[in-house]
Amino acid sequence: FGYVNQTPWLQRGTIRENILFGKTYDFNKYSKVLHACALSDDLLSLPKKDLTAIGDAGNTLSGGQKTRISLARAVYADKGIYLLDDILATLDTKVAKHIFQHVILGLLKEKTRIICTHQTQYLIHADLVVEMNKGKIIKQGTPQEIIPDIEDYLLSTNSIDYENENPKGFAHIDSINPNDIDKDPMLDEEIVEQGTVRFGVYATYLNAVGKSLAVCIFLSMLLMQISRNFTDLWLSFWVTHVNSTIHNSTTSKINLEAIIDINNENPNYYLTIYAVLAFLNTLFTLIRAFMFAYGGIHAATCTHKQLLKIVIKAKSVFFDAQPLGRILNRFSSDTYTVDDSLPFISNILLAQVFALLGTVIVTAYGLPWIFLILAPLVPVYHWVQHHY
Repeated sequence: FGYVNQTPWLQRGTIRENILFGKTYDFNKYSKVLHACALSDDLLSLPKKDLTAIGDAGNTLSGGQKTRISLARAVYADKGIYLLDDILATLDTKVAKHIFQHVILGLLKEKTRIICTHQTQYLIHADLVVEMNKGKIIKQGTPQEIIPDIEDYLLSTNSIDYENENPKGFAHIDSINPNDIDKDPMLDEEIVEQGTVRFGVYATYLNAVGKSLAVCIFLSMLLMQISRNFTDLWLSFWVTHVNSTIHNSTTSKINLEAIIDINNENPNYYLTIYAVLAFLNTLFTLIRAFMFAYGGIHAATCTHKQLLKIVIKAKSVFFDAQPLGRILNRFSSDTYTVDDSLPFISNILLAQVFALLGTVIVTAYGLPWIFLILAPLVPVYHWVQHHY
């Protein structure tokens, strides 16, 4: 069945696409539907006729135009049963009478039509009238039984030849080829950038974080990695020093008591420094985590404020051209990415980068010749990364 809601539903696209709704374009049938739905004068006044683009929910059209386009879509679908929910309420008297005569009593005269309306002057043509109040049936019967003064509601029903009537003014529409006109900017697809992220994107995010705060974050990560490397170096120095002391013992035979005595020579010295370094590493790690979380919140807040400011100051044509769902995505999923995913991934990335640099520096300090092996692997890793 065909259903026309009291609140018309239209999708983003051209008027013709909203009427055809996937059906095959038949010019004769299409022209009759346009004329019956009183769309002729409206479309002829548009530069691109029925190829004019409309925004989401038809926000560039009036309420009456949206109702008539929604009705035209249902009529063009050619269903057996039609449910029309008070479609005449948003139309003026002249247009409502035209649609009632040319659509309900015309193109749909062989169909089953269920009409919900408050305009009782049209009920004289009904086969059955059901009067309802608050969801309950009060009376039902023929128009003569329901309508008290039926003579006052009679319409002038001049006979109209719906099959042979020539739709006015639509010979020009068929000559318009959709491929011959420029694409309406309102129908442009959303631009999605792919590939390498531009440096300007990183700069914008750093500005949102704040230059001073960004410097503090990098400094805290640097201190965290330095304290971690110094902790490992001190532990290595401690073990090496103890081993060298044991091997330099004057006795040729090392027993367990000698080792215990040497290790207990001054263990608090090494242990205290190791504990201080471990404490500093823990402290810098906590500072880094706090600074990163605060920086992410600050960046998300700043980005959201800028986005909201731009949208609020945008001209009305912006909302006509941009789908509502696209705008909501900026404030929902994209904002969530800036709030949660981006700081989390950035934190892991920077932590791994600093850990890698620290490992390379410590390794190079102990084994300088390792660069002879690492240097040829750099271009190989670079190629693998870009290839996959």
